[in-house]
Amino acid sequence: MAYRILLADDDEDLGNLLRMGLSRRTDLNVSFACDGTSALLMALESPPDLAVLDMMMPGLSGVEVCQRMRANERTSGIPIVILSALTSAEAMSAAKAAGATEYWPKPIHLSDLRCRVMALLENGNANGKKDNGNV
Repeated sequence: MAYRILLADDDEDLGNLLRMGLSRRTDLNVSFACDGTSALLMALESPPDLAVLDMMMPGLSGVEVCQRMRANERTSGIPIVILSALTSAEAMSAAKAAGATEYWPKPIHLSDLRCRVMALLENGNANGKKDNGNV
């Protein structure tokens, strides 16, 4: 069974690069949104196993999407990563206060992204699902 990842970033080129990098694993099915509003609608319509949200997006920011996902019963337990070029303590604090599971600074290497995503999923944080052991 493949894990479902929701990836949201307003930089479409970067988003596609990250999506392709994650999709190199056959056990990851990645959906992509270019703005926060679309990301939230996608998450609520078909809850993913993990969400990776850019912090600064049009419509709703990654922090706002995170807050709304945490407030919804269907998505409250989903691991949420905020991915951002902002590295200030204030940005990290805002993400954690919104309920983010982790905060990862940009840029991020694709191999590191895949490893970190799989670590979150394999640790049982993805709605009780377990991976088949591929790393």
